[in-house]
Amino acid sequence: MKLILTAISVLAMLHACAPNVAKQPVFTLSVSEAEQTCRVSMQGQQFEIPADQLRLKTALRVLAERRAAALVEPRGKDVGYRCLASIIVIAQEAGIVGVGFVAEPPPMKSDED
Repeated sequence: MKLILTAISVLAMLHACAPNVAKQPVFTLSVSEAEQTCRVSMQGQQFEIPADQLRLKTALRVLAERRAAALVEPRGKDVGYRCLASIIVIAQEAGIVGVGFVAEPPPMKSDED
């Protein structure tokens, strides 16, 4: 009974907060990697990290002022963790509060494995 009352209380609080939460704009950072260069595509702009790190951070700060959230999306299976992590860190340093990540699930194992 106590669990049910707690669940109802939490749901009531969430419902009360919902009208006050503005929808956050979300933009995508498409990330690829070749020859130890991390490439980022965002809203028609292209960046190569580390060479364009400052330019990327400046562009992200503009979006941070609009309280936008970022979705980091690797393009291809060859994008390394170091590349992806650096993009996430740059976005956070620029003031992007919500940084999400999209990844492909691992391949399904067959019954023979």
